[in-house]
Amino acid sequence: MKSFLFAHNQFSYIKIMIFYFMIKFLIVIFFIFFLFLLYLSTKINSDYIRSFNFLIIFVILSSILFLCLSEQNNNTEKKYISPKFDGERIKPGFFQ
Repeated sequence: MKSFLFAHNQFSYIKIMIFYFMIKFLIVIFFIFFLFLLYLSTKINSDYIRSFNFLIIFVILSSILFLCLSEQNNNTEKKYISPKFDGERIKPGFFQ
């Protein structure tokens, strides 16, 4: 039973990592698309295009910020020691 739970948790972890990879891939694709639009907008000179450029820069900077903040590995490198009952008390679990 313990090995089944470990395999299930490991499979969930892999699914989450694939999901994050897909999100990062989509952000990169949008980044390239916005850079292309930025290049095209330099050909046309108007106030509308300038405001659109500010929007593009904001989206690019927000996506970079999201990528930097999503690189958190909370307790992924640590082994979890489960709680144990010693007869009188329950010793809490901890990460080692």
